[in-house]
Amino acid sequence: MNIVYIITIFFIGCITGLFGAIVGSSLLVTVPSLIIFGFSPHVALGTAKLAGFFRDIVALINYQKNKKIAYKIAIPFIIPGIIGTIISAGISLSLSDEILNNIIAMFMVIMIIIILINHKIGLYN
Repeated sequence: MNIVYIITIFFIGCITGLFGAIVGSSLLVTVPSLIIFGFSPHVALGTAKLAGFFRDIVALINYQKNKKIAYKIAIPFIIPGIIGTIISAGISLSLSDEILNNIIAMFMVIMIIIILINHKIGLYN
């Protein structure tokens, strides 16, 4: 891999890490970026999820320090979240690169449409 790719991926990682710590996810940027740089969709998803895990641990520590976590709300989501992650990882590993690329593209198009229709989705006053 050439140095320009490594530097570009590093900066994309920094930007998506900042975005992901604030919003909660950066996979819609990280995964396509890694695929564009030639990684298979399986490697791109695994790499992005691992990076996201460490990003989320750091964010979790900071939110905990500032007492910004509602544990009564968060705890019921943990077990189903783990189960869903295990199931979806198994399903994605059973798919071919071509099918997985199509699924990723479909989700990106859906997200773009949702954002264009309602750009304030998830925001409230």
